Amino acid sequence: MTRIRPYQPDDLDGMLGVQNASADAEAGQSGASRSGLASYWGLRDRRRPAGLWVAEEGGQIVAYAGLRPWHSLGWLQAEVVVHPAERGRGVGGTLLRHLVRAARRRSTAYLCAITPDAHPDRGTYLERHGFQPFVRRQHMRLEPVVAPAAADVPGFAVRAAGPADCGALARINNASYPAGDRVGRADAAGYQRFIEASGAQVWVAEQVPAGPVVGLCEVRQAEVALNGAPVRTGHIGSLAVLPAYRQRGLGRRLLVRGIELCRENGWPTVELNVDRDNEPALHLYESTGFRAVYAFTVYRLALAAGPLAP
Repeated sequence: MTRIRPYQPDDLDGMLGVQNASADAEAGQSGASRSGLASYWGLRDRRRPAGLWVAEEGGQIVAYAGLRPWHSLGWLQAEVVVHPAERGRGVGGTLLRHLVRAARRRSTAYLCAITPDAHPDRGTYLERHGFQPFVRRQHMRLEPVVAPAAADVPGFAVRAAGPADCGALARINNASYPAGDRVGRADAAGYQRFIEASGAQVWVAEQVPAGPVVGLCEVRQAEVALNGAPVRTGHIGSLAVLPAYRQRGLGRRLLVRGIELCRENGWPTVELNVDRDNEPALHLYESTGFRAVYAFTVYRLALAAGPLAP
């Protein structure tokens, strides 16, 4: 009999076995290292994280599922990983329903889930459970990490962001999605929590000598599979410029600074995700050497829409 229970500090190796068995069974899915998986789920000092559960059968972990913060207050991301030998038995659906109930208890407005387009059956499965396609995205990679030329923009300086910049960073993100529909509404406190939780380093473009902060580039460490092995790499989490300051080269200058930071850290690749309908961003990334790796879709469940299907 399968039992769903909260994560315990000794479950990490069992989760790692499920994750890597799943990666081995599916082309394009990344395996993980023990430290990488622990970092991804915030498993520190043997403390039990909120929002992480395992499915156990006969003393063995056969699946796990968790809730992760999304971009803004009121949003969470659901992840479910099932060992290939246990698929088709309803374990994944049981865990997904568990996540939805837990998200509702947190007064979550939207729950999202990500699935690669190479597995359309997963999108169909999510739709049967009330999720709808929300954003279609492209994962891109720069390898080797070579920073292209980018001239300084007269009247602007690029510098590292500090805590006092969090309000400006939130305003830039909100201006990038004026309706607030993609990621909700960011604020200074929430942006600071994001930086602290993710370990992101943020660079900003600032009008000089005393003008506003008008653009940003977030860079953090991630883990991807290269040549069959998980490696630490760089990830551009967000690149944004206020609409009134676009078409001046600030986006390219910020992106190049992010690439330079990845090279300074010795990371073998730089990864990023971009909306497939964002043609200016796609052109910028391709012009600086990024190439498409795989396509994926973000699905969204509005939790006020009713109960999850059985």
